[in-house]
Amino acid sequence: MSSILAACEQFLASAQFDRAPWLAVAFAAGIGAWFALPGPWQWAGLIALCLSAALAALAGLREDGEVPYLRQALVLLPLAVAAGSGTVWTKSAMVGQPATSATGAC
Repeated sequence: MSSILAACEQFLASAQFDRAPWLAVAFAAGIGAWFALPGPWQWAGLIALCLSAALAALAGLREDGEVPYLRQALVLLPLAVAAGSGTVWTKSAMVGQPATSATGAC
């Protein structure tokens, strides 16, 4: 298990500035997830799951530990997904358009 963590950490350390575009990808994934999920309960669940994952990474991996880049990724990527989903949900609510439903019921 530690060799997998070490390999992930080495990959992230060698990526340097190439790590940043993945935050945009995660943000876009959050937007896509909002459109793919059927309703407000699922959207709230996605956001709660992402926030829980970020908090678990903060609690489980020490800041001065052996895998600082992996800790950073495990915190920031779920937060970016949650931000993407929350942004499109907020925009939809502000514009006043009702959310689309997969069941067709209003």
